[in-house]
Amino acid sequence: YIILIVGDDVGQGDIPTYFDSSAVKMPNIDLLADEGLVFTDTHSTPLCAPSRYVLLSGNYQHRGRIAKGTWSIFQNHNQFRGQQKSIASALRDGAGYHTAIFGKWHLGGKVP
Repeated sequence: YIILIVGDDVGQGDIPTYFDSSAVKMPNIDLLADEGLVFTDTHSTPLCAPSRYVLLSGNYQHRGRIAKGTWSIFQNHNQFRGQQKSIASALRDGAGYHTAIFGKWHLGGKVP
């Protein structure tokens, strides 16, 4: 299984897995981290839509269709260019994974 969790407005010290000084206990997140893979050298952009594009596409945010991100779900496009694949498409088509997304999409109205 591959589970990617993207949280908005999460500070560096908010997740106990990374820093034991967290004020909130998260035993289920700790269990996922203990039994899985934890990334310790990650990079993001200061806004949610470009960060999602970076994670899902493997590209820098300025290489998407709109450099500052696609925000509206009513647009008939998304950040992905032409035939560019998302990580979900690559896992589904290349390795036979079943993929899903839950929560905020924030990449435009058209799912790649």
